[in-house]
Amino acid sequence: MKRIAVTCGYTPSLINFRKEFLLSLQSKGLLLKTYGPQYDPRTQQMLNKHDIHFQKFNMETTGLNPFLDLLVIRYFIKEFKKHKPDILFAYTIKAVIYASIAARVVGGIKRYALITGLGSAFEQSSLTLKITSRLAVFLYRLALKNAQTVFFQNKDDELFFRQNQILSNQTKSVIINGSGVNLTEFRYSPVNPRATITFLLIARLLKNKGIPEFVEAARTLKKKYNHLNFNILGYFYDNPNGISRSEMKSWQDQG
Repeated sequence: MKRIAVTCGYTPSLINFRKEFLLSLQSKGLLLKTYGPQYDPRTQQMLNKHDIHFQKFNMETTGLNPFLDLLVIRYFIKEFKKHKPDILFAYTIKAVIYASIAARVVGGIKRYALITGLGSAFEQSSLTLKITSRLAVFLYRLALKNAQTVFFQNKDDELFFRQNQILSNQTKSVIINGSGVNLTEFRYSPVNPRATITFLLIARLLKNKGIPEFVEAARTLKKKYNHLNFNILGYFYDNPNGISRSEMKSWQDQG
């Protein structure tokens, strides 16, 4: 039975975004072992229910600390030598980089990566972020060299990786249509055109999540229609690209 290691940068995403994917791999006879940097009881319970092994590993999900990052690579080298996966599937920036580099060092592991977004490392609004961006490009090149396939969720990210020569011409890349939604759990409901319609944006409170555009759309539409409500659900994020509390209050004050 072939073994596959699945690594991520946010443990609850294994169930929230990847449950059907994991079950599909399992149905094809693959033995799964998943890795995430947080312990989450709900995720652990759901994975146990489906006989999918989970192991927590230590990783700072934000920021850049070369010493701690090297420890993550060292951890995965030990894990992969011990459990000998045939395949690695990694997603989110740090999980892709560190697990893929470790898999290259160990050797004999087919590597697949899903790029779910560029992240704040490529927001070059300051000298620190420019340095971080260059380092991220270098690490991505190191991690993805001779990878079997790299999946992207939009053409812009794929173009960025190609233009910056993060992927070689020999590395295959594929565009997929996002993470998808389980329509048996989230059913479509028709909208009553005469009822009050509420739009809800759920996201981290970062500018590059489209929040300013959502606010401008709300501003435009509320001038034309009086039966629309616009809500944002998220948390404030310690990030140069973050929405400030004063900005949010200003939007609330404007209705």
